[in-house]
Amino acid sequence: MADEIEATIGARYAYMLLEKWAEIGELREEFRRAYLNDQNDAEGAREYVAKMTSLWGELFPKVQGSNFNDNEKEAFMKFKPHYNDPNLLMKGVLKADDKEKDATLMFQMDEALRMVLERLKITVFEGM
Repeated sequence: MADEIEATIGARYAYMLLEKWAEIGELREEFRRAYLNDQNDAEGAREYVAKMTSLWGELFPKVQGSNFNDNEKEAFMKFKPHYNDPNLLMKGVLKADDKEKDATLMFQMDEALRMVLERLKITVFEGM
């Protein structure tokens, strides 16, 4: 009985993480579209960063307490300062001069989140 309850709780938690990832996916598409069209959507960028850093915080204990290899941990952990200060991700996006704009860090954080979710098999969640 306890195993069933634990499995149910784990499945619900995995589904919650998957829902968060889906929300980030929608924001990613909106942000990329605006970014490619040289539109300065500061509010959309802030929402994208807020959701990513929130998910990073949820995944942090999973990465620390698991058997991720050193390269995977490093790719994920490099964003700890950005979790603590999300404005660090925004600096390259809100430049007045379009030639100086750079969203590379945001896209790298997105990739790191995807890597962790895939490694935890959250993105292949099949439901209950």
